[in-house]
Amino acid sequence: MEALRFQSIRLLAHLSKSPLKLRANLICTQSHREDTSPRRARAWTAEEDSLLLKAYKEHGADWHEVANVVHSRSAAACRQRYTLSLSPQINRQPPTAAEIARLQSLHRSLGNQWSVISQRLQTSRTPAQVYELLNNRLNPAYRSATWKEAEDELLREAILLYGESRWTLVARHVGTRSDAQCYERWTSCLKPSRRGSWTADEDTQLVNIVERLSARGEFNFGDVARELGFTRSRKSCYTRYKRLQSPQVDSQGGQE
Repeated sequence: MEALRFQSIRLLAHLSKSPLKLRANLICTQSHREDTSPRRARAWTAEEDSLLLKAYKEHGADWHEVANVVHSRSAAACRQRYTLSLSPQINRQPPTAAEIARLQSLHRSLGNQWSVISQRLQTSRTPAQVYELLNNRLNPAYRSATWKEAEDELLREAILLYGESRWTLVARHVGTRSDAQCYERWTSCLKPSRRGSWTADEDTQLVNIVERLSARGEFNFGDVARELGFTRSRKSCYTRYKRLQSPQVDSQGGQE
């Protein structure tokens, strides 16, 4: 039906011998591109990211070849996504005091030129990270006082949701602390530090918690870790429970 409409427009323009012919051709060409082009401005999916990483591993920075593999994105979009979001060269660690001082100095002299600041900072930060640092992490609205119990609970929840590497998302979940503060609080105070063999009491608690939560429906081992008071990590709870289901587990506890 659409093709018939475009042909009708062209025919009318030709018969009238008017400038409408040029306009009709432009409309048809533009509409065809919009209808058939698979490249759209939208959020990247996990599948696209996976294809992009695989394509980059095979073709390197040949972005046209990479785009052919991804198929749903242009070469420019693939390049931008990789260099600004997926590259392992991106610095994802909390900033040092020296980096913060340098960043603030560059911002005073350059203003909101995030790309320029990113280049001159020379610490492998993306423009988006530079913006995030200056507008969120270093924002004076963030608290510097002693952590409250409610903040600690939010931090634990965020770690269960996002893990121990996505500190920007963790900080957003907490709401009142920067990602650097969250990282320091977690690693120095809240991260489960218990190592070594599980005790018989811990095994009993673990099994009881899993049975109780599973009876309610779906759950994850982050919930189990919370029930244990975060004395063991989510991974440790999962690994130990799986071992307890095996008949080879000894009665003296296991090393996790």
